[in-house]
Amino acid sequence: MPYLHRRIEHLLELIKTGKLYFPIDLKDEDKRQLEEDIKRIRRDRTGMIDLGTCSPKLISLAKALYILKNQQPGEKKDIISSENPVSDIIQIQRNYFNILEQFFIQATGKTPEDFATPDTFGSAIHKDPEKLAKLLYKALPKGYDSLTAFYDKHKTSLYSLGRESGGIKLVLGGSQRLFYSTPQCIQSMLLYSDSIFIPDPVLPWIETLRDEEKFRDIHMLEAVFLLLQLKPLVDAELPWPSIVVFPSWEKSLESQDTETRDQLGRFIIDFFSFHFERQFDDESQIIEFARTNESDVLSTIDAKRLFLGPEGKEKEPLKVQLKRYKESIAKWRSVDYVKQMKGHNDAELACLGILERLGPQYHIRDNSESLLAQPLLTSHAHWYYYKLCTTTYNDTLLQSSILKPETVATINALSTERFSWLGKVPLEHLIQLRQENASIQFRERLRQFTQELHEARLEDIDEVSTQITHGLHSLLLDHQKNIAEIESEFGKRHKDTMVISWITLAATFKPWLAPFFELIPVGYLSYKYIKDKVEEIKAKKQASRSLTGVLSAVYEK
Repeated sequence: MPYLHRRIEHLLELIKTGKLYFPIDLKDEDKRQLEEDIKRIRRDRTGMIDLGTCSPKLISLAKALYILKNQQPGEKKDIISSENPVSDIIQIQRNYFNILEQFFIQATGKTPEDFATPDTFGSAIHKDPEKLAKLLYKALPKGYDSLTAFYDKHKTSLYSLGRESGGIKLVLGGSQRLFYSTPQCIQSMLLYSDSIFIPDPVLPWIETLRDEEKFRDIHMLEAVFLLLQLKPLVDAELPWPSIVVFPSWEKSLESQDTETRDQLGRFIIDFFSFHFERQFDDESQIIEFARTNESDVLSTIDAKRLFLGPEGKEKEPLKVQLKRYKESIAKWRSVDYVKQMKGHNDAELACLGILERLGPQYHIRDNSESLLAQPLLTSHAHWYYYKLCTTTYNDTLLQSSILKPETVATINALSTERFSWLGKVPLEHLIQLRQENASIQFRERLRQFTQELHEARLEDIDEVSTQITHGLHSLLLDHQKNIAEIESEFGKRHKDTMVISWITLAATFKPWLAPFFELIPVGYLSYKYIKDKVEEIKAKKQASRSLTGVLSAVYEK
């Protein structure tokens, strides 16, 4: 139910139950006017209140009474405390990923490694669709049961335990789905952060029906597959959990939790009111305004770059982006949903597209504040809407952040496409680096290159990216210098061995030289050269496994 409708319904419920009392000092004339306003309220064919029949005074009264309702003592949320939250998180995560792996093998007949890579998942499901469909639908009931039991047992425990954990924490957001590039982005950010919290991308396909989606079960299978790319991080013996996948219950909260619906509604209304420079009191008024003012609404959206379609960019014409958005709806959404969308004009479609973007933006702010974590967004579009919302709400999240501005700026820059190569560090090397706490060294080196930036320059992601690039090049040069020193040291040893070998060989053929030199057996010299060469290879191998060596190897590819 939309924002303003909830308030009017609450007012009507107070009247129905006899709990609405007018203030004693309210003038009789004003009282009579309010009573008349209440009588004039009408509903449409669907049973929704017709906001056009509600007077401004009635709306103001409904808002005030709703505020009083929310100030009443409520039920306290369950907060779980643990003597060892880190150990508890690690064990719960391993149990969860085992459930996912068993389901995936039953649903496909293969392990994730044998089934596909993240960028070939789409083609893999089309190789033998009939066989896959039979396996998947046979595995779904048991998979649902196992996952539902897990979610029932750990409804809020991971959320609460995550808040208790420390270190530099990031929380993924911007979309309720994972994309094939998401695991790589997470891997790259694990070089810098201590833990990354991931709202469970499987849960949304279980907690609600998602009738609007055409390939619901395939999307769920894809979410399981992409999460399992990170399973080695969960299984590794690490002092700190690298990732924490937690049930965020976003779909359930949006449909069932009054407080969430209310705050999300206010979030949306404030966004549109700010950018359209007119006051909206309810989400339905936004769509109605788009229906009756199509040309003006499209002009405002185009001028302020408020709409980004799938794979869209800010400077693309709005018509091009809307065309791509319609094509995406036709391809991925259900027949009924497509039919429903065809009943809207372009302005309504654009507003509905913006609404789809704003929901995840609300949730990432909510999760960030609750978990004391910094937002992590993995695509340009997500960052774009995050910045639009920042403009609207003056970024209260950043103001209350536990991280320094330069740390926030570094995280934002590292998650851009420019540094995507960092995500190509093999998982076994990433695990080794985390076991050695290399992320601390990495953060310190990058901090040296961003700490001198003025606060205003920290807001320029290109400027911060340039400084980070300098820092990374410095790390790579350190590795090259280290390798050069190893080669120089062992080159000197090899040279000395070769000189001694030449003298010994000469003395063998020229006996008169023997009194001048202590002859060394040729076998020993061969042994010494081989020993030095082995030590050289070992030193280079050790250097290649260091932070700078791993980064250098990935960068050169």
